[in-house]
Amino acid sequence: MRIALDGRSLSSEPAGISNFTLNAINALSEDKKNVIFIFSHKEINNTILKRLSFKNGNVFITVKPLFFLKDIGVLWFFLKFPFLIRFGNFDILWGPSQVLPPSFLTGKIKRMVTIHDLVFKSYVKTMSLYIRIENFLSTSRTIKNADFIWCVSDYTSKELKQFFPHRKAKDIFVGSGIDNSVFKKINLDDLDKKKIREKYHFNGTTMVFVGTLEPRKNLKFLLSLMSVLSEKGISLAVIGGKGWGSVEEVLHNDSKEQYGSNVQFLGYVSTDSLVEIYNVADIIISTSLNEGFGLPLLEAMACGCPVVAPHNSAMIDIVSGFGTSIVGWEKDEWVSGIIATIKNRDEMTKKLESKVSQYNWEKIGSDLDVYLNK
Repeated sequence: MRIALDGRSLSSEPAGISNFTLNAINALSEDKKNVIFIFSHKEINNTILKRLSFKNGNVFITVKPLFFLKDIGVLWFFLKFPFLIRFGNFDILWGPSQVLPPSFLTGKIKRMVTIHDLVFKSYVKTMSLYIRIENFLSTSRTIKNADFIWCVSDYTSKELKQFFPHRKAKDIFVGSGIDNSVFKKINLDDLDKKKIREKYHFNGTTMVFVGTLEPRKNLKFLLSLMSVLSEKGISLAVIGGKGWGSVEEVLHNDSKEQYGSNVQFLGYVSTDSLVEIYNVADIIISTSLNEGFGLPLLEAMACGCPVVAPHNSAMIDIVSGFGTSIVGWEKDEWVSGIIATIKNRDEMTKKLESKVSQYNWEKIGSDLDVYLNK
């Protein structure tokens, strides 16, 4: 099967969608009958390039930017990408980032889209106006017209069926996971852990938040807990680049005065750094209003780091029974849940491996082949 895909996300530093796309390509390329063609407007990010699997000789990259405004991926996506794939004799056109070009531009090729979340439907007010419009015009059209739909979780699949009952693709494929060769426990002695903690300026008991800084992540609520948690010797490291919205108050110069010295903002960190952090952090925490999957939580669990998260969206499936899943937004409940998770960290860590093993990319790739060949 010849699969052409939109590889724009692979030109950036590894994050949610790019990590998913990378892992999915590697899983699909395990079957030598699949030939994967990655198209992009920019060179593939070096970190991602090193993790791409070329062992079967069936993964190919084509970088063909526009002659003008080369860095604007959305223009390339609509103006050049369709014509690169239209006459390539491909079996499947895959949009791993929730969108596909209009079908009249791409010909009769079968079309598959990956849907990571339906936030633009269920939590529209947490999105910027530009993203709202883009999703309304492009993602909705794509979902309705795609021949194949791949959702990252059962939760997202159920939402899609609810919001889009009238669509071309009746069957929906579900699956996602992490790269277990990257996100895993590291053998560290006490001295190693101390050095890593000093490297990232972790003080005392440390919980980590990972995610783009945007309203949906509900970071303000998490920060509101820190006045109590700091008194108990618990610090917070916030990892993730700025997205959009009113997050300036957590990034301005006197943020330490506002939230205390037990809160630090690390910004974007590399994958290697993230693995180190997961391995030495006491817990990972999410206060998100909605997640289509919850990739950082699963990554942390694979590294032996217990999770505290809200009892909502796809996080219910990942966390319930294997971490602390908190119903509602009562601050006392969250403080108690965080303290109890830290206290019982060693016991909770023992359960994580069995949960992580359920998200197996080898099986996902095999099942996807069956789905596409129906």
